[in-house]
Amino acid sequence: MILVAYSPLVRGKVTEISELQPIAEKYNCSVHQVSLAWIMHHGAVPIPKATSENHIRNNFKAINVKLADDDIKVIDSIEKQKRMVNPPIVKPKW
Repeated sequence: MILVAYSPLVRGKVTEISELQPIAEKYNCSVHQVSLAWIMHHGAVPIPKATSENHIRNNFKAINVKLADDDIKVIDSIEKQKRMVNPPIVKPKW
């Protein structure tokens, strides 16, 4: 079974996660690419929505971002316990 990460960029809100910015700067990439690389590192398949060719190309570049173990640990330690996206079709009733 392969886990699919639905809306991995949280409809653009991933840029609000302040811990990701220094990591993006370290790898000379975007916060979006860091997020996607982290998801892939954990074996999931992200399916980000992209509405332009430029966004698709930038998201695809995340394949080349290889995060160091210490950066993975930083991201793993982020404590967010709030749903940032609640689309009606998959919104749980709990």
